[in-house]
Amino acid sequence: MMLYRNSIYIRRFSSVVQPHHISHFQSLLGHKYVLTNDLDSYNIDWMNKYKGSSECVLLPSTTEEVSDILRYCNHHHLSIVPQSGNTSLVGGSVPLKEEIIINMKRMNNILSYN
Repeated sequence: MMLYRNSIYIRRFSSVVQPHHISHFQSLLGHKYVLTNDLDSYNIDWMNKYKGSSECVLLPSTTEEVSDILRYCNHHHLSIVPQSGNTSLVGGSVPLKEEIIINMKRMNNILSYN
């Protein structure tokens, strides 16, 4: 699907998350870190202004897991939305439709800084 905004086109992947995708993510992250139930807190922003309808939330803990998730989603044409605190005032962290939410709350350790 192509969306047009100010003469720039944005390509949206249109594949839907299937059970075999969920199984792959569970093998990558563990069953505990692939959420498919009770996702309202991830689908609604903190001001209750925007509501999405994602059916899958992934909770990676390393940059390698994020990279593996993105590689898999790109290969299978699955749309994603990154999410951290879900405090966006413009709804940028809320899924539009069936995107997979990649929530970064487990990535909470500073390993080094410069």
